[in-house]
Amino acid sequence: MPELPRLDRLQIPRTAAFAPRSLREAFADFDGRLRAGRFVSQAPIRLGFPELDAALGGGPRPEDFVLIGGRPNAGKTTVALQAGLQAVELEPDLLTIYVCYEHGLSTLLYRLLCMASRADGDVGDNAAAASSALTLADVEAVLTSQSSQTGLGSPGLDLERLFCRLPAAERAWWRLQRSLDRFWLITADSAHTTLDHLGQYIWVARHYGFSRILLVVDYAQRVPLSPALTRNGLSTEQQIDLVVRGLKALAMNQEIVVVAVAAADEAGIRQGRVHLENLWGPATVQYEPDTALIINKDEVEERAGARRIRIAIEKSRHGQSDIEFFHDLYGAQFWITPQGTMVPLAESYQLERMTHQPLSV
Repeated sequence: MPELPRLDRLQIPRTAAFAPRSLREAFADFDGRLRAGRFVSQAPIRLGFPELDAALGGGPRPEDFVLIGGRPNAGKTTVALQAGLQAVELEPDLLTIYVCYEHGLSTLLYRLLCMASRADGDVGDNAAAASSALTLADVEAVLTSQSSQTGLGSPGLDLERLFCRLPAAERAWWRLQRSLDRFWLITADSAHTTLDHLGQYIWVARHYGFSRILLVVDYAQRVPLSPALTRNGLSTEQQIDLVVRGLKALAMNQEIVVVAVAAADEAGIRQGRVHLENLWGPATVQYEPDTALIINKDEVEERAGARRIRIAIEKSRHGQSDIEFFHDLYGAQFWITPQGTMVPLAESYQLERMTHQPLSV
């Protein structure tokens, strides 16, 4: 893959995507895009969680804005990162751009190595998958041991030697081969990486010929506005409003799927369970997304290294909503079981939203 051009040297063309057009002009534009091979398939993009994808009508579609919300440490980043990786494994022409405002490049790489280290044969056996997969502690133990032998910053460890000491890491490396050029990692700056920059990343992707793109933003409330807007003295809620609207506009304008992680507000965190209505920000956070996935910890205690979580579809413009699924989260391996089990309605946290009464368990 050629080196990405520096964004500050690019002349990004201005788009007139939202300008009014007659039906004749719209068809002429569509014809031109077909002739130039710039047609973007409207087929759903599978996120790799079979039950969720099926309930969403096959997965989110280009122009969709998907929000993943929940309490702190519920597994939001793991779901988003795993969905981005599984999507490129399932879609050979897809590019995932993962923009993270929360973690650095090394942390994301460690997590991807752990996530991808599960043996392919372990798909139906979660306990076996957990025992065979790499953990962050495994990686840190090797790095620490090497540093103590050679001195901090001294040469002596490379990927080949790391793989010799950690076979699970080598297994992850070979699994990631098919995604190396189609999964971009961007460590964002909550002071400078604005919506305009996200648009430029999409432009660069188009420059390299990608038409089907999944943009993952972790997380939405950390995306800053341009200096021209922040000078206007906007409140935090007004800033979140503009960011959420901007992410939806980016999905529509660029004909891509945008997935954004969203934090819960203080009241939602205090009450224990989080719903779409509890996400931090104004009502726009509820209205703009085409799909909202909400993650909550389950009441079942951790077992065999796994914690049971619930992933609910609380909003969907293309499929089912107000349903949820049990999944197992293996925190040490940063991995969630792709297969989910439908939560019976009588036990579903969605009853709280339907009846406005807390669910007794």
